[in-house]
Amino acid sequence: MGSNGGTMKYPAVLALALTVPTAAAQSFNLDVGMNLAALAGIPDASYGAAASQPGVWDGVMPSFTAVALVDIDGTTPGVTVRSDATSTFNVFPGVMVPGSNQMLMEDFHLTPNLNTASTWTFEGLADAEYTLYTYASDPSLPLLQTEISVIGSSDPAQVVGAGWPGFHALGQTYSRHVVTVTDGTLTVVANAVGGQLETGVINGFQLVETGSAGIGTAYCMANPSSTGFPAQLNALGSTNVALNDVLLRCTEMPTNSFGFFLTSLTQGFVMNPAGSNGNLCLSGSIGRYVGPGQVQSSGSIGEISLAIDLTQHPTPNGLIAVQAGQTWNFTTWFREAGPVGPSNNFSNGYEISFL
Repeated sequence: MGSNGGTMKYPAVLALALTVPTAAAQSFNLDVGMNLAALAGIPDASYGAAASQPGVWDGVMPSFTAVALVDIDGTTPGVTVRSDATSTFNVFPGVMVPGSNQMLMEDFHLTPNLNTASTWTFEGLADAEYTLYTYASDPSLPLLQTEISVIGSSDPAQVVGAGWPGFHALGQTYSRHVVTVTDGTLTVVANAVGGQLETGVINGFQLVETGSAGIGTAYCMANPSSTGFPAQLNALGSTNVALNDVLLRCTEMPTNSFGFFLTSLTQGFVMNPAGSNGNLCLSGSIGRYVGPGQVQSSGSIGEISLAIDLTQHPTPNGLIAVQAGQTWNFTTWFREAGPVGPSNNFSNGYEISFL
């Protein structure tokens, strides 16, 4: 595999990279429950929970009538949430150490019957891509489980529930789904799948706007990583070469995993190259974004992103400028735990046709 990297000149596209997760986007924190200060209350705005998204928290109880939400920056952008949930709330104060984790998790909506689903529908959203974190664990009943699915998401239904293991963890206290909203609506389905008391719960949501629907096309499905889900690569910005405005972003990676982006003019499919857990979706002359600052850790949210400089595009023979009319293909390589020790994996392939 060829390699080359270069020092980026950080053009105007850097502004996009810095603004994707900011409060200017439509992003929301919801604490579902009675939210009574004497029992649990609402988390402080400094609390980021699993999404690492601090900001205003909305206290929400299920209602057939749409309830207006406040964005994490305190504005009211006209987004609402409603639910067909008809059951009650439970509060179990004292199971957890007092604090924001307790405020989010110790009061919740309770679905009382096995295999009974409830829906939560967000309306009035800007059409964009979102990552939804759904908290669904009863701290007092570690064997209780709830299945969470998001209509329109390519991520599968996820079963959540492990009491309170002392920290937030995917599959234990929350599920995570990436979904593209195209009609202003996002619907979550929570289904009680049993366990202790044969019930299901919803503690809250974090809805993170992660950008537009993308400027290219995904191809070549990735293998699941050690998270149980395939890493997802897409790109934001513009296909206009003159604007030099492209952000590559890979989500659903293992946490605290190092990775970088690969690129080629040629698509391909190589199963488990050099013993990898994944499939390489490129062939031909492959360049690597491994210049200063380009190899990154996925951190606590399992995600890396890079504002690329189209005038400093890596190839095995050095840096070149991307030309209008070219279609470049990308993938993400990353470290992860393998069945017999450290290994690596790849995201899906992603093609961008430049103008």
